[in-house]
Amino acid sequence: STSTQCGEDLTSLCNFATGQEVDDDGTLGCKQRMAELGVIEGVVDVLWAQLSCASVQEKGFTLLYHLAVGDDSTDDDVEARKLRMVEAAVLETITTGMRLHVSSVAVELLGLSLMSTIATVSGEEANAYGMRRLEAAGAIEATVMALQAHTTSAELHERGFGVLCDMSSGEDDVIA
Repeated sequence: STSTQCGEDLTSLCNFATGQEVDDDGTLGCKQRMAELGVIEGVVDVLWAQLSCASVQEKGFTLLYHLAVGDDSTDDDVEARKLRMVEAAVLETITTGMRLHVSSVAVELLGLSLMSTIATVSGEEANAYGMRRLEAAGAIEATVMALQAHTTSAELHERGFGVLCDMSSGEDDVIA
């Protein structure tokens, strides 16, 4: 089926991004090249096309998370990848997937981690922009829904409250 093939393709890309399948340039170069080749936008398209499939959402969120984190202090392009994700409507994609798959702990946990990672961009102006986009994407509502749906998951509550804390700190308090 289409969702099975999408899931397999996302898994292959995730393996590449995490260094499980590394080429001559190494993991860091792979992540940046993947972003430059449009992988972020492609994953967003797949996630929207396969919105009803929780496993595709989970794999897509995992891939985007790996692209949003640096591997070490030399990964200067991680902030540019985060901003690219904000511009590519990744935050809107995450909150929509979370709302649709609120019963999936994995989708909710990955969504919360990804929202927090992407929206906290270095630099005061960029961070404020990320937080405003996070709020506009419906992150508060998606986070509250996840917290209410999974009352016994300490890990989910820790991540969810972390997202809400990130959004309510600093000069640009989007929750207020």
